[in-house]
Amino acid sequence: MPLLDVSDVLFDPDFMDTSLVCHRQVQTVDADNFTKNTPQDIPFSGVVTVDRSLEARRMEAGQ
Repeated sequence: MPLLDVSDVLFDPDFMDTSLVCHRQVQTVDADNFTKNTPQDIPFSGVVTVDRSLEARRMEAGQ
């Protein structure tokens, strides 16, 4: 069976969302062993889809 290359479709600006941001906390430890959280935002691009099974479970639970 031949392989299907979908990279042209996935990297198409009409299909891919380029404004996604991952919000994380970077944790550092000082000399006294106290931790400090520093927010870090990492921009990335991707295709956002809906997981139908997760959606169905939420609807059953009434959320």
